[in-house]
Amino acid sequence: ITPPYLIIEVKAPSKKIAHSVWQINTYMRRTNAVLGLLTNGYDFRILYNYDGKITTIIEYSQTTLIQKYHLFKKILSRKTYLQFTSTLYRNQQYIRLQFLNLISKTVEQENMLGLFNRGKSSSTQIQQTSEEI
Repeated sequence: ITPPYLIIEVKAPSKKIAHSVWQINTYMRRTNAVLGLLTNGYDFRILYNYDGKITTIIEYSQTTLIQKYHLFKKILSRKTYLQFTSTLYRNQQYIRLQFLNLISKTVEQENMLGLFNRGKSSSTQIQQTSEEI
């Protein structure tokens, strides 16, 4: 399970986005989203969630956004999202493997079945152990 990558909050053109930051901050904290985009169509603000602390990364006006569109697109693109989730998944798998190794060592030290060691326990070991219990 990965957190949402991007939450978008769109306000009316007459509203100032500075007055609406609290709302997207709440959404990002509740969902643990990585990035947030807040806009009223004239101003654009990208926010980043680090451990529940929401920080503004970039704030652009409409004209600046048009000039620097490639940067904006790069941050919010599907490709960046896929790279992020792929890296997150690999890191989670590595952590789970390390956790499994620690459990396996603990189980072996306690003279138990070694349930987490693939292929090392035979049916006779399991049968003998269950008869002893």
